[in-house]
Amino acid sequence: MNAPQFLQELRAQEILVSLEGSELVVNGPECLLTDELEGQLRSRKRSILQYLQTRVEEQSWPPECLDSVRRFGQPRAILFPLLGKRVESPKGPGKLVRVFEKSAGVVLRDQPSRVTYFEPREIWLTDTPWEPEPEDP
Repeated sequence: MNAPQFLQELRAQEILVSLEGSELVVNGPECLLTDELEGQLRSRKRSILQYLQTRVEEQSWPPECLDSVRRFGQPRAILFPLLGKRVESPKGPGKLVRVFEKSAGVVLRDQPSRVTYFEPREIWLTDTPWEPEPEDP
């Protein structure tokens, strides 16, 4: 299993792995953060770091997003032009509906009736169409 597949598997369990500088940050339910998982992360650390760093470097923000950061002088401002548009989050694709200092609200494609909050740095651009999944009758 490669790094993107491993991270996707962790996201399905609501375990989020992110990059801060050159370190991995792992957040999730305490009961799932086991010694076994720690061992798996250690053994895959190099490939996970490489994947996350590449994803960050390849992320090309539209000029209006970069202009927003310059104008407002805040890193989260990169998301302002994306309000109401499709984005990707740790829990999948959705529509960005709110941006605050420490959180960004996304209506997830598979949960169209609620807003889920993430740290602004966890939101990135996507090519995935935003089509809400039909609700169960």
